[in-house]
Amino acid sequence: MTYEPYSEREVRNGHIIFKRIVHDECPPHPLKDCDCMGEIFSFSSRHANSIDRERTDALLHEHGKDAVFLSYFEHGLCKWGVQGSMGNMPDFQWDGVGTAGIWIPDKYLIEEAEKLDEKERREKMEEWARQACEVYTQWCNGEVYGVTVEVYKVRESVSGDIYDRREDYRYETPVFEESCFGLFGMECAEENLENEFLPMAREAVAEALEA
Repeated sequence: MTYEPYSEREVRNGHIIFKRIVHDECPPHPLKDCDCMGEIFSFSSRHANSIDRERTDALLHEHGKDAVFLSYFEHGLCKWGVQGSMGNMPDFQWDGVGTAGIWIPDKYLIEEAEKLDEKERREKMEEWARQACEVYTQWCNGEVYGVTVEVYKVRESVSGDIYDRREDYRYETPVFEESCFGLFGMECAEENLENEFLPMAREAVAEALEA
């Protein structure tokens, strides 16, 4: 059974909207399946993305001006960050590693950086590394979600009570349904639900009333 961090309903003009945020059980790997993210390599042999000294030296030789060193923290959940940005975290001195890995840009980011001067390029590489660390951390911690909305005509009991459980509509055909998965972070999922999917569901209710 899929765990739902968020599940609500909204009754609107004779229709009921079920809005949910669920865990994505088969999320894409952000660094392998997405362009413009680069790659993160760990210096720890405990990690699946670990590399040895020889491979590290080869990457630095090839991408020396663009490589960004990373720090790592783990206490229950994990967190990757650009080196020097995590020292103020509680317990970092015990559960953190200052030089824990390296981020390397992919070919698309390198192409985009070609138009920048040296200072701008370095700043951009660190910005992209921070973004990659944030998304990769969310993926490692299982913080990848899907949002779904479903619209049905309201069903009522003989006493006039509204059926307000999604299970009550499992044999009904929805007036509207839409979903999107592969959303990294709860904030991103909430923004998609509120700003994209709910407006579409409410518009579907308005169209159903006009039909």
